[in-house]
Amino acid sequence: MSGSRSAPQGAHVLGDDGAPDGGSAQAPANGAGVSGWMAIAEGTAKALGAALAALRWPSLAMALVPVVPILGLGVVLFTLSNVPARVAVGVPLAAAAAVEVLFVVRRRAYLRAAREQDALAREFRALLSIAAVSAEVLSLMRTVAARGGALLLRRLRAAWSLIRLPDHLAGRVEDYPRARLFIPPAVAFSGTLVLAQVYLTVLSWPVLVLVVVLRLAGVLT
Repeated sequence: MSGSRSAPQGAHVLGDDGAPDGGSAQAPANGAGVSGWMAIAEGTAKALGAALAALRWPSLAMALVPVVPILGLGVVLFTLSNVPARVAVGVPLAAAAAVEVLFVVRRRAYLRAAREQDALAREFRALLSIAAVSAEVLSLMRTVAARGGALLLRRLRAAWSLIRLPDHLAGRVEDYPRARLFIPPAVAFSGTLVLAQVYLTVLSWPVLVLVVVLRLAGVLT
């Protein structure tokens, strides 16, 4: 695939079950086409669900580790009277708190999608039917999900870097709250957010210790 390649064009009419309506001129000519789409969508949803479920506890640890340092920095901030010192502590603290909250909210959304695999598969089938994504793209996502690991979202973001959604279809993705998490721009944001949370998890305690030492030494007043 090249960077200029877009998803297949041509919209399909959806039936009541979220699958393409057989009466549409664009729909597959036989049931095998619809069954193939269903199998790809369900397989992708299952692979993504399994990969995310495996990250449930590691991601919880990532969310919990920075909590005490963030609270500790907040306590130190309220003891400072010097404006430059308050800015030096307050700005990183605000950034850390924002990353933490965004990560917790996004983690909850992904775990919900992992639990609701049937609904996720229906949304993937609907996106296939309007040509917002292709079967090839879903197969690539399933391959990435099968590798699993903490870099799942970053790998998905890298995979999508090879594909550009048509402008007239990009907005339609927002109508699918589970599936959109795995499609740009949401997956790109999530990949960046995970990286930021990794840095926050690793650096939060050393930064807290440093700030406390500087406060006790009178450098921060």
